[in-house]
Amino acid sequence: MGVVFKRSASGATIRDLLRRYQATVIGGVDGAAGSEYILQVPDPGTTLQALDSLVARLEREPSVRDVSSVYYRTPSAIYSWHQGDTTRPAMPGQLNLPRDSTLTVHRPDESLSLYYRNIAGIVFDDTTSGTTIRALLRRYHGTIIGGSTYTGSFGAYIVEVPDPGPDFDKLDALLNRITREPGVSYAYGLTYRSSIGLR
Repeated sequence: MGVVFKRSASGATIRDLLRRYQATVIGGVDGAAGSEYILQVPDPGTTLQALDSLVARLEREPSVRDVSSVYYRTPSAIYSWHQGDTTRPAMPGQLNLPRDSTLTVHRPDESLSLYYRNIAGIVFDDTTSGTTIRALLRRYHGTIIGGSTYTGSFGAYIVEVPDPGPDFDKLDALLNRITREPGVSYAYGLTYRSSIGLR
């Protein structure tokens, strides 16, 4: 599980939660909304429903801000010997960002900035294969809707993803998860009606 605790959560409170869920901290990542703990917990069961039930239980904890399941990460290097893997998905020639603000969220420390909740910019490493990119898009149910040619050698893919939720914390957690994927340099949020650098 990926768990972000509220800033008010004390060390004693976090340790108590780890004890009650028999959880072990095996990693973590810093984010704009707070540090995300990567926890290993006893197997909740073999169904997605059992996993979702555990996520829901953790989300109800008073000290917890956000919980997410952690995707299985296939090392990108295993694709390196396949013919044609260097062919990356094409970037659409034109990007039409939504004009309504229904799926936007304010960033807490930037009161004037609105970010699309369901659109991300993803910059891949220069050596990342097309197969790895397509596999990541499938895992996140992402659709390429445009591209930026001003970031990195290959540019950034502008990707529409399912709405992660109405809070900036949810968007930040999603961007952090994508950034940790093999082959990804970083992922970032797009400001509402942003068009600078997009072709």
